[in-house]
Order: sequence, then C-alpha cells, then structure tokens
Amino acid sequence: MERESTLGHEELIAMLDRGAVLIKPNNIKFSMTSCHDGNFLLGFNAQSFDLDEALFDLVHRLMKGDAIDTRSHPEILSHAASIDLLLELYNHQALEFDPTG
Repeated sequence: MERESTLGHEELIAMLDRGAVLIKPNNIKFSMTSCHDGNFLLGFNAQSFDLDEALFDLVHRLMKGDAIDTRSHPEILSHAASIDLLLELYNHQALEFDPTG
C-alpha cells in the first residue's frame, strides 16, 4: 500500500544528504528469489520488484535490519537504481526514517 504523502527523487536525496537514516520496520518481511537471468525478485506485502544483481547487497543489508544512510553507504547517492529502490520501498511503506538517526 502506497503512502498518502509520497516522496520524489529530489526529496529523498535531499533528506539523505542532510543525514536521514532509513530503516526497515521489524513488522516488514522481505522475500527474495533469484531469476534465471541473474536478476532477482524482492517481494513484500503483495508487492514485488524485479531487480538486477547490483542491488543485492543493499537489499541484503535491509533484510538484516541494517540502517541505510549516506555516512555508512555513500555509494547509494551515485547509484540511481539504489535511490529508485529506496524511494519505491519508502513510498510503499516498507522503509521508514529512523527517528533516532
């Protein structure tokens, strides 16, 4: 289910630039399966995303419960697909901004 008030690319990038931290809430469960073409599918709450293997590490960190920010992971700002994924997950309520971050 999409948020009532979604973010755009520029808004997400600006928030991450200002030090925002994204987390996956404990009640959100991801499922990941590989495809024959080397890509993989990420699923949660009746949503699915076809992703290339370059995003595997980012998704794996989210599945482990790691916080995502630009201090720990500066590469996300230079990888458009990472921003696209984080934006989609945030807008579909699979990620939240950490209020303590």
